[in-house]
Amino acid sequence: MCIRDSVEASLNAGRHVLCEKPLFWHPETGDWAAAARDLEDRFAAKGLVFGINAQWPWTVPAFEELHGPLQDLPRTLSMGLTPASNGREMIGDAAPHPLSLAQALRPDLERLVSVAFEGRGPSDIDFTAVLEGEHGPFEIHAELRGSGAPPPREAWFAIDGKRVDRCIRTSDYALFLRDGARVVDLPDPLGLRIAAFLGDARAAEEAGRPVRTPDRTASRRAGMLSALDSAFDSTFGPAFAGGD
Repeated sequence: MCIRDSVEASLNAGRHVLCEKPLFWHPETGDWAAAARDLEDRFAAKGLVFGINAQWPWTVPAFEELHGPLQDLPRTLSMGLTPASNGREMIGDAAPHPLSLAQALRPDLERLVSVAFEGRGPSDIDFTAVLEGEHGPFEIHAELRGSGAPPPREAWFAIDGKRVDRCIRTSDYALFLRDGARVVDLPDPLGLRIAAFLGDARAAEEAGRPVRTPDRTASRRAGMLSALDSAFDSTFGPAFAGGD
């Protein structure tokens, strides 16, 4: 059963849903953004919470411990990731991470308006994308280095040029963000994401009524991911489709 089938089954059963990313990926066809909006509308009509697991937004408080409060309108995000896949699959595995972090930093972002890929091989791909929203453009630069190595894998990000590295202590899987010699604890983002989802579900049940304005985070991200996937395909074709 694919993710969408599971989501549909849960919706029909009247359940709140927090699903894994990406919501849509191959062999799913059609307009991913429109399909996600349809799900958002139907969940909202039943007063149910629908979300996609995105953990990187929950690292922002630790980032601010190292670099101070963010400016009101961040403009750029760079991110380095080492997904366990190669080629086109890296886009589905890794691109939702910078997209979700960008949406957390700039909730106004609605669409991807341009993207450029650079690839030196199926496991060594960069892209630069411009997202657009009510408050202007936002640029993402992502460096994806496919790796068959087991976790923990290298990851870092920089907001408006201020970088942090995500570090994991293998003995107990404790998480940290590091900027040079400075290190701060990073509470488990997955635990924080689940706690927020449960809080939203509890609030929805207490309200007991349909949601007037559905959250469009999932459908906007689905549209952005679809645009990235299309650009990847048109840039590389079958050469970098996946595998080795």
